Amino acid sequence: MTFRISTPVAALAVSLGVSAAPTISLAQSSATELETIVVTAQRKFLPEISNAASKLSLPVIETPQALTVMSSEFLDIAAINDTAGVVAYTPGIELLGIGDGTQANLFARGFQVNRDRSFRINGLSADSESDLDYFAMDRVEFVRGPASSLYGESDYGATINRVLKAPTGRSGARIGAEFGSYDFQRVQMDGETALNDVVSVRAVAAWQESDTFIRDTSDNRKLISPSASFRFGDTSVLLQGYYDQRTGASSDGFPLIRINGVYTMPDVPRSSNNGTTAADIDSSNTFVFAGVDHMATDSLKLSFKSGYSRIRMENFSTYLFGADANGNSTQYPSIEYKTKEDLSFDASAEQVFEWQGREQRVLVSADWRRNELMQDAFANQPIGADNIFNPEPLDFVNTRRAAPGEFFSTKQIFSGVTAMAYFKPLERLSALLGMRYSRIESNRYDYLPTTYGRTTIIDDAKDHQWVPRAGLVYKLAENHNVFFSYSEGIVFNATLLRADRTPVNPETGVQYEVGFKGKIADQRAQYSVSAFRIERTDSASSIVVAPGQPATYINVGDQVHSGIEAEIQGEIFPGFNLLASYAYLDVDVRESARPAEVGQTPPASPAHSYSLFATYEVLGGPLKSLTFGGGVVSRSEREVNTLGTYQLPSYTRFDLRMSYKATPQLLLELNAQNITNEKIYTSQYGSPDLGIAYAYPSLIKGRVTYSF
Repeated sequence: MTFRISTPVAALAVSLGVSAAPTISLAQSSATELETIVVTAQRKFLPEISNAASKLSLPVIETPQALTVMSSEFLDIAAINDTAGVVAYTPGIELLGIGDGTQANLFARGFQVNRDRSFRINGLSADSESDLDYFAMDRVEFVRGPASSLYGESDYGATINRVLKAPTGRSGARIGAEFGSYDFQRVQMDGETALNDVVSVRAVAAWQESDTFIRDTSDNRKLISPSASFRFGDTSVLLQGYYDQRTGASSDGFPLIRINGVYTMPDVPRSSNNGTTAADIDSSNTFVFAGVDHMATDSLKLSFKSGYSRIRMENFSTYLFGADANGNSTQYPSIEYKTKEDLSFDASAEQVFEWQGREQRVLVSADWRRNELMQDAFANQPIGADNIFNPEPLDFVNTRRAAPGEFFSTKQIFSGVTAMAYFKPLERLSALLGMRYSRIESNRYDYLPTTYGRTTIIDDAKDHQWVPRAGLVYKLAENHNVFFSYSEGIVFNATLLRADRTPVNPETGVQYEVGFKGKIADQRAQYSVSAFRIERTDSASSIVVAPGQPATYINVGDQVHSGIEAEIQGEIFPGFNLLASYAYLDVDVRESARPAEVGQTPPASPAHSYSLFATYEVLGGPLKSLTFGGGVVSRSEREVNTLGTYQLPSYTRFDLRMSYKATPQLLLELNAQNITNEKIYTSQYGSPDLGIAYAYPSLIKGRVTYSF
């Protein structure tokens, strides 16, 4: 099946980073150019264009950095609606756990992925402490390795960009109803209409109610994401909104048992809940986006985009800390009242020109971001005891609103200028060179713990950094390339304080990466194999302080992370779509503020990880329109914390999927996850003394979708 998109609409979507339309020529986006692009819908797992790793709309195989792009078709077929689901099939990215019922805590290439600086929506900063609903996503882009030359402060392991669904210029809609294990119910809708040649609108919405496999817990969601695109001659405008709300109740797991200083895994029922009967989740995400694209000439594109992100969290639960040989543990409250806001602006100019008969590209961009956090924290005082083997849900009521406590707030302003050049000095050789100047202009850090009677205020903590980037791509043969990249990372850590309550120095890191990228199966599929080495120095490490004192950090640390990653995605032969990956990771911690960390491996960093998801659609005969397949996710042992205290066991999870298109409009689907009921453990907070939890056991979901 194919559909057709007029070039102006496709160019709008590409330039704003919201579609995988297979074109990168700026001249093609001229309003006078009405050439037709043909997109093959069967290539469900093969997004070919992305600007996440360069800010330039380049083919994935010509981008000199490891990059994984998950299409909306893949997310839909695999029934993935959250970050935990998508990272299971992404090489080098690992889930630590789901904290407080809403927070997907990730590690990438052995480094923690900080939600404040490494999660983005439409290329703009957007915190992800409360997870998003991925039904609203057109695609998810994982830039593996440092991306500070593009975005300023970012983590060394990965930057994750979620791209919202936007109008495509087609009219139509689909409505789906889903039912499954643990009283799972979900209704979702995706509809679009082209009002005329100028205006297209689209709306995505979902409603979900579900219990979970843990007693007295639930996961309820509401989602609405409207968008509109406008075309005025050479100018394109895209407006988008996103709002979700998650309510319900969660459990924060259990601790490992400690006997004579040695930790062991207790045999706790998966349905066990050690929390309070008054546990409550109430969190929401709001994101508003506006983008403008203007073709000043056939070869000069001017772009401007802005975004506002707001997270509100009012989550309450209790957790158990520490457990003796008999399972006796201490219970604490976990109360989060916080608001996080991000306001971002980005302006860029991209010029395409010919030199020596070959196309060259230059981009200059400037960006500004204000990040604010306001948190009403809770002084953690024990509230009781419980036994992990015979839990008695505590009738502890949240009284935080009535009692004064700690107040914590930060305000940070980031700005920067990026210059990026993509040029081809030789027919077979292309180069990507870039430089960014990043600055943290202001930081306000308030720590008002009334419990300890102290007030700490830091203002105007300024810093700046130049960050270079270089990459080469050499064409070995048609559709087969070898690449090399050098990139640096910067983390300012302006809210981490020394003993004198001044910020620690910025962390620095560098990555070297070499690999192969190409297309196979008549260009219906693409592959990538890369080897990397990341060196981080002067990392900010916390040191032990007296009980009741605020955390103190120093700059000390030297570690090397190296590994190999491989993936293949696309249509291997007609009807057979595949996404498969493998990752090997080796971490060498050479120096740390905590001597016990030297020689250890970070949590959520398995030495070996494998994943595969494949579907086959019968294209003819009596079983035509029947699709079947499934997935395999496998991980070797993972550390619970940075001290080598305990290893979570390896696991292999098997998923199955089947669908049948009863009519051109009606699709019937059945998805089964973890069909062998494998016990899979996570460490939600990187500690053996709290937050050990089970991932989902076996579950089945059925879905009916009608398109019109």
